[in-house]
Amino acid sequence: MQTRRQFLMTLIAGCFVPAGTAYALPSKASGHLSATGKLSALFGNNGSAMVIGNSYRSFSKTASKNLSGELAALLDFISLSETDFVSMDNGNLLQHIKRVISKDFEHGNVTQVDGWLLSTTEVQLCHVLSLAPHE
Repeated sequence: MQTRRQFLMTLIAGCFVPAGTAYALPSKASGHLSATGKLSALFGNNGSAMVIGNSYRSFSKTASKNLSGELAALLDFISLSETDFVSMDNGNLLQHIKRVISKDFEHGNVTQVDGWLLSTTEVQLCHVLSLAPHE
């Protein structure tokens, strides 16, 4: 069984494509598709993220199945525009997300999901990823 820290490192760091590796984004013009495409490319079909996202949605009074709305809320929460999120290289994006997660814990912005105490950012990332289309 993974420890919480091992899981989070796998989810946040281990699932990112190494810097310099190309990834394909959907060719549609929609920024939402590009941003969710990047999330999917970075995290892949991560079963643990899906479980957390689905579990969170099952008890949250504010979470919805509206991908566009939830993605916009995530980007607002991590203080990035869709353009910046999509264009930021993976290494810088990872560092930005780690800083936001650290601030979540410092300020008590946490949510309990299935007995795990996760930062709000971690939960929102999992929630959006669980809504994104997967192959």
